[in-house]
Amino acid sequence: LVERVGPHYPMRVFLTAGQHEAAQTARRTAEMYATLGRAGFDPSALRLDIRPDGQHNEAFWGQMFAEFYRWWLGK
Repeated sequence: LVERVGPHYPMRVFLTAGQHEAAQTARRTAEMYATLGRAGFDPSALRLDIRPDGQHNEAFWGQMFAEFYRWWLGK
């Protein structure tokens, strides 16, 4: 759907996943990043971060928050 519709509003998208999440999570997250790019989203407004040690839990998300926040603010 996103490839058919494209971006409607200015937005920034930060995608992150860990290799220790569910079996397909990292691959599917990378596919979503590629899909957004093909749909016309500004590459400078997209960020993909796949971490080899990342897990699906609050500790991993907490580690990523500071990095996300600096990226979001453009710092």
